[in-house]
Amino acid sequence: MKDKQEPILKLISLVSDRIKDLVDKEDEQEVKRIFLVAYNLLIERHEFSGIENNRDSLWLMPYFLEAVIGQWHYFKLIKSDDFESISTEVIAERAIDRFSLFYKSQTETNISNDNLSFYDARVSTISIAEKYLENINHPLSHINPAFSLINDIFETIFRKVAGFANMLPLGLYSEAFVSWRTLHESECIVKLLINGGDKTRYAYIKHITYNNAYRNQSSFTTEELNDIFAKIKSNMKEHNLKSKDMKKFIEYGWLYEHPKYDPNDVTFKLNFRDGIEKLAELSQYSKIYEGASEIAHSSSAFFYVNNNFCRDLSLSMVYRSFIRIADLYFIFMDKYFKLHPLEASKAKQYLDDTKAMSNYLDKVININEVMQADE
Repeated sequence: MKDKQEPILKLISLVSDRIKDLVDKEDEQEVKRIFLVAYNLLIERHEFSGIENNRDSLWLMPYFLEAVIGQWHYFKLIKSDDFESISTEVIAERAIDRFSLFYKSQTETNISNDNLSFYDARVSTISIAEKYLENINHPLSHINPAFSLINDIFETIFRKVAGFANMLPLGLYSEAFVSWRTLHESECIVKLLINGGDKTRYAYIKHITYNNAYRNQSSFTTEELNDIFAKIKSNMKEHNLKSKDMKKFIEYGWLYEHPKYDPNDVTFKLNFRDGIEKLAELSQYSKIYEGASEIAHSSSAFFYVNNNFCRDLSLSMVYRSFIRIADLYFIFMDKYFKLHPLEASKAKQYLDDTKAMSNYLDKVININEVMQADE
């Protein structure tokens, strides 16, 4: 009897702490009971035969627990009025069905084996650098552009890099490349805001207000809307813009306040490539950005993209963008890092690792040839 109970006791110990993390205290015992019922039903299924005695399968149990909790939570939300009438066995069986799909995706031989592990150096190097900087930045981000604009933008950027890293182990290489597109847009904006000084930042915040008034008019009084749109029209008139240009002005008009803006430059336009990217002096990536845009819009390139090339190119591009972003972060946070030299030293170490990996990735893709081919 003791031998039969021992695996169950170990299993309960394995999942108990995780249950505490995932559900409210008053639900812990109910979820634990459903999990054990589900587990006993699981090992009775032919495709999971022997899983209880296979140490290599222990890593699956947290995923199985989350499948159980997900199914339990589904019924709690959708069947809230008659949840009590749903049997534990029904929840357990449905949870096993959820888990079975995951289990098969991990074990079937026809699944590609070239997905990058989260611990692969190409993934983990940028992940740890991003996470270290995000841990520093997070307390300084208050999601309030008037108070913490730049830190808010960096917070979003760091999370975008984290999202990129999470795509790679799933083999979502084209999606990862598209995510670089957004990251590139973000790096251009944050570069202009940092290098442009307070005048540019104030203009950017002003245009956030313009955008809110344009898209969320129900949040403003009639008087407020009249005042805001009067200012928009007045500003547009200063730059000889027409009514049809209002949307472009609201999104990009802050660029007029950047010191690098030249009113005599006839090639300047209120858009990303001829406005933001150009002023940020990162137009050398314009053609690669265009390629990512084609994939983002589900052109034929999306359906027939070369996965391995897409993986290598997205890695190279994201590493390059992240390094430029991190360098900007060091500039913006200069006073902070001077007051916290140990954090500065650690952050620099992670950034140096990232730069070394970036050089390696550029060689893999032969980045010079790629950049020249796009000129």
